[in-house]
Amino acid sequence: MSHPSPLPPPGPPPSRRRAGTAVGLTLLAVTVVVGIGVGAFVVADRALDDEPAARPTTGRTSTPPTSPTTPSTPSTPTAPSTGLTAPYSPTDDTGDDVHGDVEVADFPGDWDFRLGDVEHHARLVRSVDHRTCGPVEKDVVLTRQRCEHVAQWVYTGLGGKVRLTQLFLVFDTERHAKAAQAALEESDLALPAGSTFAPAVQGRWRSSVYGNIISVTVGTSRVQVDEQRLSSTVNYMNTDFRTALLFSF
Repeated sequence: MSHPSPLPPPGPPPSRRRAGTAVGLTLLAVTVVVGIGVGAFVVADRALDDEPAARPTTGRTSTPPTSPTTPSTPSTPTAPSTGLTAPYSPTDDTGDDVHGDVEVADFPGDWDFRLGDVEHHARLVRSVDHRTCGPVEKDVVLTRQRCEHVAQWVYTGLGGKVRLTQLFLVFDTERHAKAAQAALEESDLALPAGSTFAPAVQGRWRSSVYGNIISVTVGTSRVQVDEQRLSSTVNYMNTDFRTALLFSF
């Protein structure tokens, strides 16, 4: 696969809304309704992190599910030999920690994004709130780092040629989320069947973090598509969803 393209400028956030409202907000909506201009939005987004562009996938993100993709039942992971094992204590938080929660109902419907000449659309296929992080991780690698639960959306884009999975990995503290995101690799993910095209002809993924929540976007194609278009879609979806958290809590 070709090297990922440079990260495009961030788009406006898919702020929480009623069902049926598009996730991506137009530039006019951000300026008039949210009350910030493009410059303020860019500054706010860059303050969150400076993540690289979407990285190529290796085709290892999808594995057969161990349970249906309906809300998963809690399970007790195998006790890890390393990693964080002590019970969470509020004293783990620092005074300036950003801590919030999210569920799929907060961002219903299709994803329709437009900013200047950039435009992306994706149709929602399904969404699910996983009660643990088990359904999307390999070898409890995220649970060991205090990942508590996951919100997952699955979309189809580019005329059905691309499948997009958006994850919000919710951790107990901001400190743990940032540490986990810094070390996150594609091989740490084991998504439920149907989350990606497998085998995939092309793939890109990207992660970023805000507060105690990691935003992960995975895009795969079943046929050859424009590489730049695929990278742009993954980059903008990840930034759009991640930045929405800035306006949510």
